[in-house]
Amino acid sequence: MESHVRPRKVEPGSQVRKDFSALIDHPDHVVRYGELDIFVMDGVFTPDPEISLTSSFLASEMGDVGDKAVLDVGCGTGAIALHAAERGAVRVVAVDVHDRALQNTAMNIERLQYESDVEVRRSNLFEHVPEQFDVIVANLPISNEFWDESGGTFTTAQRFIQEYSSHLTDDGRAYLAWGSFGNVEGLRAFLAEQGVEYQEKSVERGEYTYMVFILSK
Repeated sequence: MESHVRPRKVEPGSQVRKDFSALIDHPDHVVRYGELDIFVMDGVFTPDPEISLTSSFLASEMGDVGDKAVLDVGCGTGAIALHAAERGAVRVVAVDVHDRALQNTAMNIERLQYESDVEVRRSNLFEHVPEQFDVIVANLPISNEFWDESGGTFTTAQRFIQEYSSHLTDDGRAYLAWGSFGNVEGLRAFLAEQGVEYQEKSVERGEYTYMVFILSK
């Protein structure tokens, strides 16, 4: 998930690696995310919009979360979960598979005094998430060229698509970040194969297109 803490070794000269290496290969730092100052630990995915738009684009597209229950899948620093809490979500759960990401999320929750608003769990996607939510937000690994994910990044997205519906309320929405540096056509084909109704939003910056797929139940 896009909290990923393990860079994948690739051949020198990879353009994706060159463009996005600073997402996880960085010193500790603070990023302004909406109205919040998010502390980013070394080795945890940074939501810095100067490097990648996936996190900020997700936050803008998920819209009004007031009085809603929100699940942040692949929470990393906890930026999206905390943004949802700051915007009035009635309940927020942040999950990740990596211990360092969970530590970073917990640190930001304490720093920003949202202990009563955001719950943190270790979970591989929905493994330890039995309940349903009004909003599910997922910033998953996108490119195999960069992320080191068991089974491949596209497989992770496929698993999310196969499982999200049972964790979504009837009128809820799931938001999945993606980009032109990933398998876009494969993702669209898999959504169609699974019979998932969705909207696709996109924004371009430089040579890349950043996307949010908005999935219905």
